[in-house]
Amino acid sequence: MDRKAVESLKEKDLFVHIGDAELRAAFPAENPTIAALYNDRRNDVDATPEGMKEKKTSVESTRAALKDILAEKQAAVDDLQNCLSRDNRTIQELETYFKKLTKRVFDKQSEFDKMRVGKLPVRNASINKISLVDPTGTNISKNTMEAHRNKNLGISAMLDRQLEETSRQASVLEEKWFQLQDELSDAQNALAFEQAKVKEKNLKKHRIQVAETLGRLEPKPTMYKRYLSAESIDKKGSAMRTDQLVKRKDVQLKQNLSKLKELNAEIESLKLQIEEARRARGQSPSSPSSEASSTRSRLSLPKIALNEADKKTKKIIDEHTKEALKELKKEKQQLEANIGLISTQVQNVEKEIHKSYQQKEENIAKIQQKMEEIEELLTKRDEFDRKRSRLLGEMEQAKVDEANLRNKYKTMSSLRADARLDAKEYYEIKQRHSQWLERVNEARDALDMILRLQKAANLQNQIAKNDLSTVKPYFDEYAEYEALLREQKELTAKLKRSNSDGNIDREEFEDH
Repeated sequence: MDRKAVESLKEKDLFVHIGDAELRAAFPAENPTIAALYNDRRNDVDATPEGMKEKKTSVESTRAALKDILAEKQAAVDDLQNCLSRDNRTIQELETYFKKLTKRVFDKQSEFDKMRVGKLPVRNASINKISLVDPTGTNISKNTMEAHRNKNLGISAMLDRQLEETSRQASVLEEKWFQLQDELSDAQNALAFEQAKVKEKNLKKHRIQVAETLGRLEPKPTMYKRYLSAESIDKKGSAMRTDQLVKRKDVQLKQNLSKLKELNAEIESLKLQIEEARRARGQSPSSPSSEASSTRSRLSLPKIALNEADKKTKKIIDEHTKEALKELKKEKQQLEANIGLISTQVQNVEKEIHKSYQQKEENIAKIQQKMEEIEELLTKRDEFDRKRSRLLGEMEQAKVDEANLRNKYKTMSSLRADARLDAKEYYEIKQRHSQWLERVNEARDALDMILRLQKAANLQNQIAKNDLSTVKPYFDEYAEYEALLREQKELTAKLKRSNSDGNIDREEFEDH
């Protein structure tokens, strides 16, 4: 059988050639997803592993450096928050002290004002005896008040300086706070970007691993186009098609065997005919005339010489026999070739069936393994779901913490605004304090003037007291006054009685 016939039989049969792409790539070329994954994998494998390692180390070093920077920034933020809290406490203490001091000054000033107008009784013994205070004691109290005044002024100046310094430090710390917040946000953004890159690379690596696993689990490409196209169909349809193919091959084999038997029967019948012809020709070897007559009668040969006719007949029979044997030999060789081809086909089919059964068992084992892997993946999925729920909870808690921190920042901002308002109020109170100090100075000047007037009045009263030291007591003078009044009454009575008497009584009256 020539080569073209074999090629035509192969084309008519179900055998197909494996493509070059399938031989090189070792995967079904009809699956574009696996082909794309395989190309991605090949491109990634062709990349330099040293570059990937260096990139990984650089990313890890950058990530560690960013984490260190983030820790340093967080520590600086904590220190800044502690400083702000300490400064806020200091400001609150100074404000409370200043309020107390202002209240005390205001109370003292109100008491002095009320004492000046006489609405408040003097409750101090020293103030009650102020009219009898000597100049030395007055000077001592004045010096004491001046010392207290200077002390209060020094305290107020110190408080002003401390408040200005605190406000300046608060502004500097606030600028540092905003700068650290910006640096922290930049570091967090860079860290998130690097984490996204790492996550993308891990996802790509996971896809490649999944593709490799699927490539290992996929069956190797077969030589049957229908079997290759039937891989996407369920195993039941594949088994049915395999059974149909086996049945069809069995039918073809039976038909070829029946044809072979028929050919063998024809060959046997031809052999029998040839043997019968030979036996019929060799029944009377000593009487060639009878043979010639029989041959002539059968072949209708012309009447020629017996020897020549016998030779020609024998030659013709030999030629026919040789041609028949050649044809039979050719048919036998062709049948043997067909039988060998069919047997090889049957053997190949049996091998393919055996392979299909083995592959089926392997597929069942792989399916069981896949089921186990699916169960493991389901358990991992449950674990990932739990981790996801936990991470969602942590995210919610982080959002709550963020809201709390935002509220805290708003509170700190409001405290800063309140501090500014308190500073403004402090300046107003300071102005009022200066006004009250001026009023206190005026009151002190008035008090000094009153003391001087009192001192002068005391001196004048002392002179008057000295002048009145020779005067009689009041009771004696009053007794004399009453005696004089009684005498006047008596004299008037006498005058009335002596109106009638005339000159005598008048003279007595005049004498008296």
